[in-house]
Amino acid sequence: MIFLFFNKLIRIKIFKLVLMKSFLIFITSLFFLVAYGQVKTEESAYLKKENYIPYPGTSNDIEKTVHVAIHIWQRADGSGNMRDIPAHYARFIKIIDWMNGLYAKNPDAPIPGVPYKVDSIYDSKIRFKLEKIYFYKDATPDSSYFYSTDYLHNKKLNDYLKEHFPERVKTLNLHIFRGSYAKASGYSEYGSIGTFYRVNPEMSEDDVHDWWLSKHWAHEIGHGLDLWHTYDANGSYQQNCKSTYRDFLWDVYDTTAVPSGKGCNVDLITDKSNNNLMGGQEGNSMSVLQMGIAHRATVIENLYNKGYNMRDFVTGYGYWSKAIENNEVWNVSMKMYQDIVVKKGATLTIKTEIQMVPKAKIIVEKGAKLIIDGGVITNEKYYNKEWKGIIVRKAKKSSSVESGELIQMNGGKVSHAKVKYK
Repeated sequence: MIFLFFNKLIRIKIFKLVLMKSFLIFITSLFFLVAYGQVKTEESAYLKKENYIPYPGTSNDIEKTVHVAIHIWQRADGSGNMRDIPAHYARFIKIIDWMNGLYAKNPDAPIPGVPYKVDSIYDSKIRFKLEKIYFYKDATPDSSYFYSTDYLHNKKLNDYLKEHFPERVKTLNLHIFRGSYAKASGYSEYGSIGTFYRVNPEMSEDDVHDWWLSKHWAHEIGHGLDLWHTYDANGSYQQNCKSTYRDFLWDVYDTTAVPSGKGCNVDLITDKSNNNLMGGQEGNSMSVLQMGIAHRATVIENLYNKGYNMRDFVTGYGYWSKAIENNEVWNVSMKMYQDIVVKKGATLTIKTEIQMVPKAKIIVEKGAKLIIDGGVITNEKYYNKEWKGIIVRKAKKSSSVESGELIQMNGGKVSHAKVKYK
């Protein structure tokens, strides 16, 4: 019994010593992680819609341009759709101009509103540029390109372009063709938009549909920017139905209202009871949180409309630099539309692909570090040009501050740009 007692006592003491040692190791490790800048930046920070809202005068205040091309699919004889004539070119230019107005001017109060105060921004800072209009005469026996009743016909058309005209898929392609699908006006998935040609009256003969088309394309591009319908109850949308969702739009849906059912804890909006851009009436109101989601889709890969790659069609540059003032680790691929300045005492660690627009550069200040750990800092995909590169600030020999430092490790590299020390 005495032996068992002492044996148990020894085991308790050993357990306490192990526990204390483990605690000391944890505290020491945490100290070194914090001290040397290796605390991982939470991935969720890059996913928060609130971090992308284009508030005027902030580093998010950047006008971005979505480059689009229009593709008209005709019958073999050139009939059945818009035509390659000056009058139709002029109409398309006007339609794109109206689309820019829908995204640049947000004058109307949201309908319905919410009973509490929310922010509003007049300009979403998203624009559209028409690069080209293409016409195709479908010579297939069944006119399978000109006409379709299948969902995602736009993907078939874009795949055709990839095979025969690969240079034409660098833009966001807006396809117009004949057919129908589930009473829809069109759809937006897989990096392009499909729109059904309208009749009664014929689009090619009458411009009565032009204003509708501008709102339709603005709405469908919204889907490409990861925005979903304001009236659908779908658990995968993450923007309505449940206020616990990361991307719930509390500036669109009244969180104080009685739930409307359908498994939701908020009151949904019907397709005809609102003036939101993503509503059934395709209005011109856009909430601040919707703007945040849209701009996020220009920076990181689409979270919802998977495979869309919207950021590949977007360009822009803002003169508001992004300052890195604390230790950060970037492990989510991003496209940057501004200069990055790593401030004195901070370390920025890159573990993924970071795309830089042509006018952008990175400055590593004295006493700062830029570590490319297995990642790559390269150019963006649309212009595919060199960017302005990295400038590492050098300190004088007599200075008490150390020079900036660039460290490339584990295959990390700088591509399509030069590094300068000065």
